[in-house]
Order: sequence, then structure tokens, then C-alpha cells
Amino acid sequence: MDGDIQAAGKLLAELRESYRRLPQNIQAHVACLLRESTLLTQPGNKCVS
Repeated sequence: MDGDIQAAGKLLAELRESYRRLPQNIQAHVACLLRESTLLTQPGNKCVS
């Protein structure tokens, strides 16, 4: 289990570094998509089309 936690931490660090290397307009788009995804997965929120 400790190995899994270390691997997850390493992956998260790699994702952060990759995100920082993206152009700012792409970072903003990714942040918006993540925010929308988080809101949609919270209980009580309904997807409106």
C-alpha cells in the first residue's frame, strides 16, 4: 500500500509539472473543464443541456 501512495504522489507531481508547461489559455480551459466536472459529480447537481 505504501508503494501505491508513493506512485500516486509521483504521478501527481508529473501531472502538475505537465500542467505548468501548458500555455496559459490551455491551462484556463483545463481548469474550467475540471471545475465543471467537479460540479457535475457533486450530489444534488443536475446536468442541464
